[in-house]
Amino acid sequence: MGLLDPKFKQNFWSYLWQCALASFFMFIVLYFVDVITYPALLAVLGSTFFIIFTLPHSYASKPRPLIGGYIISTIVGVVFCFISKLPQMQIDFLTKSFEVEICGALAIGFAIFFMLIFDSEHPPAAGLALALIINPWDYLTIIFLLCIIILLAMIKTWLKPVMKDLL
Repeated sequence: MGLLDPKFKQNFWSYLWQCALASFFMFIVLYFVDVITYPALLAVLGSTFFIIFTLPHSYASKPRPLIGGYIISTIVGVVFCFISKLPQMQIDFLTKSFEVEICGALAIGFAIFFMLIFDSEHPPAAGLALALIINPWDYLTIIFLLCIIILLAMIKTWLKPVMKDLL
C-alpha cells in the first residue's frame, strides 16, 4: 500500500481540473456569501462540492438527490428553526436551554427520513437542516443556496461525460 492513490498517475489531469473546478465554483459562492455569518451552510456546500467533483457518476451527485435533498432539508430546517423559537420550546434545565439541540437532532432525523421516502438521498444536504437551526439565515440566502445547487446540478450534468469518478 503506497502513500498515493494508485489511480493518481493515470488520472492526474482529471484530479487537477476537477479539483480546480470545485475550487473555482466555491470561490464564487464564498464571494457572495458571508463566511463569518454562514459557516455551517458553507461547510454543507463544501461537502456537496466534494461529491459532485470527485464522484460525478454516483447516485448522490445526480440531479434528483442533489436538488431534492437540498429542498427537503431546507423545508425541514426552516420548520424546525421556527419550532425552536416557540415559547414552549424555551425549557431550561440547570440553566441550559436545549431547544437548539432538540430541534437540531429532530431536523436531521426528519430530513433523512424524508430524503429516503422521496428517493432524494444526498448526505451533505442532511446537514443543511441542522445548519439552518444553528446559523442565522434569511430567505435570500436560502434562495441563493438553492440556485447554487440547481446551477451545480446543471454544470455537473453538462460536464459528466468528461469527468471521472476519482475515488
